[in-house]
Amino acid sequence: MRYVNQYEIEGKEFKSFIYECIGKKLKPETVKMRGWIREFTLYKKDLPTFEQIMENSFIKSYKIIEGVNTGSETIEVKYLEQYPINDKKEEERFRQVNEEMWDIEVNSWGQNLNYENMHEFDEIVIGKRFSYFILDKKYEEDARNIVKHVLDMDIEVNHVDIVSDKFEINGLIWFKINNFYNEDVYPSYKVLSVLSKSNINHCIYQDMDGSLSLDIRMKARDSRESHVKFRDDLKLVFNSSWEANIARLLNYLGIKWEYERESYFVESDHFSHYYIPDFFLDNNTLIEVKGFWDNESLKKVSLFKEQHKEHKLLTIDSDMYYTLDKMYKKVIPEWEKASVLIKRERLPVVGVTRPERRKFVSNVKIGDNLFLIRDEDNPYDRNAILVVDNDDNEIGFIAKDWASIYADKLDVGMKFNAVVEQKEAKVIKIVVERININDINSLYEFLK
Repeated sequence: MRYVNQYEIEGKEFKSFIYECIGKKLKPETVKMRGWIREFTLYKKDLPTFEQIMENSFIKSYKIIEGVNTGSETIEVKYLEQYPINDKKEEERFRQVNEEMWDIEVNSWGQNLNYENMHEFDEIVIGKRFSYFILDKKYEEDARNIVKHVLDMDIEVNHVDIVSDKFEINGLIWFKINNFYNEDVYPSYKVLSVLSKSNINHCIYQDMDGSLSLDIRMKARDSRESHVKFRDDLKLVFNSSWEANIARLLNYLGIKWEYERESYFVESDHFSHYYIPDFFLDNNTLIEVKGFWDNESLKKVSLFKEQHKEHKLLTIDSDMYYTLDKMYKKVIPEWEKASVLIKRERLPVVGVTRPERRKFVSNVKIGDNLFLIRDEDNPYDRNAILVVDNDDNEIGFIAKDWASIYADKLDVGMKFNAVVEQKEAKVIKIVVERININDINSLYEFLK
């Protein structure tokens, strides 16, 4: 089921297609309920009359509240007026009750029944709601697993043999969720949240208050192959095969973890963002899994390490994942196959204009080998990485954002080949590639 643009939705073309396939077969099962809380202030002497009115009218959902907006001679009472909106008999019954209350009330007011105040009463009829989910046939197994995990129930799946080249559909499925109320959220919302996070396009017919309405939830198709999906063995949606495999590895090693538990605000002069680390471990240790680094990811990780020092953030990119994949892919069940290539990153070397370095920098040529040395005692940056030439002369430092990534790699024993690719007035660009890729000791200690 491909993405449907706004014109197609507004033109009802796609809605009509779904209606013909499924919608016209569905009939509303719900009714619209009237829910109104009537509140009164009475003289205490009239309280027995109120209770008698409630008993005669078979109203069980009423309350007597003392000490709230009342004086020494008055008392507050309330009751729930609830019935199907088209039920004339019930409407007349409550009209008569209200007329009887007029004779004893001091003053009165009311409010709609909603999910904040409905817990005040025991005898409440919750209007039924149903959701009919519509998905591509190819997602049937995913849908079954998601509903089983989220709601702990099996679903009855209905199949529709329909083909549409325009909407890229080769078969549809639909299933029904009973939206019984609970104190958390509607069951359908739990399901659609996981479907959306799994990048599974879907539609929902909502049966509510006696009518059906179609809700289309679709995202633009990404040209890249998506690995965002629900993993049945882990009972979670992960954004990539790498993340899922790291979760499996942590389980295998007996390490407790939580996935994307919370976000943190990071900012600098020209950048502000919320950052959500991938894995939360004990002892304030966090893990970020990255298949590739872009400028935003670099900045978020660098600022997080600088501004949230109460946490220890460790990164796992291709340099480390390559080793982990070789070690564990045949050991851990459900390990997902995914291509792992050692990246050649282009890192900027800054500080090359310092007077004491100019002589050595001037001798650097394109294609020269340079070397990375950790400067752990640097007073300005605990992730500092010094760049030197073949004679150990200082050339400069790896730019701060990239240093926040490569410092951990050097600290665990990774070695890199660094070659000058570009030389400018204030910066030298080097291409860095890991060379000891088969060294299984170059891992974080807890992953060995």
